[in-house]
Amino acid sequence: MAVDARTSSSLAPSPPMALFIFLAVFAVQVLLRVCTHLLPKKRMAPQEAELVREIKELLREADALSTPSTFAKSAKLRRAAARKEKQLSELRQSVSHKPWSQLTLHTTLPTLLNGVVYLGLVGWYFHRPVASVPASLLQPFDRMLSLKGTDPSVVEVGITPWLIVSTQVSVYILDHIFKK
Repeated sequence: MAVDARTSSSLAPSPPMALFIFLAVFAVQVLLRVCTHLLPKKRMAPQEAELVREIKELLREADALSTPSTFAKSAKLRRAAARKEKQLSELRQSVSHKPWSQLTLHTTLPTLLNGVVYLGLVGWYFHRPVASVPASLLQPFDRMLSLKGTDPSVVEVGITPWLIVSTQVSVYILDHIFKK
């Protein structure tokens, strides 16, 4: 049975197109995970590290005082730890208000890479179907995901929903591989 060239759509997706996009998104997500592990982490300021150490020490001492006769001392230590935690949060808030020029490579590189790849894929496949899926699989969402197709029994999925699904599946897989 031969397929007539006039009846086949010139916009019909080739089967490996959806797989290529999924693998590109998966590769970007793997690269982002590797970058976050390899790039240097933000170090704590000496004041911040000292406050964290003091909080842990106070809480450790308060936990050691568990008898009824030492309850007042334990409560006093816990209140002191709460004050130190408030100091620590104020210190972190004052440090976190940085201008854009002081953002670290650790935060900007993954975001920039992700944006460039996604914009490139959207630009490349805009107004072209990426995958053809039977309408029965996407029954409640078929109109939202589909491009203008000729066959009502087949939903031609666009790039934007495919990127969303590919990203979610990639993140899910990598969360189980890297076991946070």
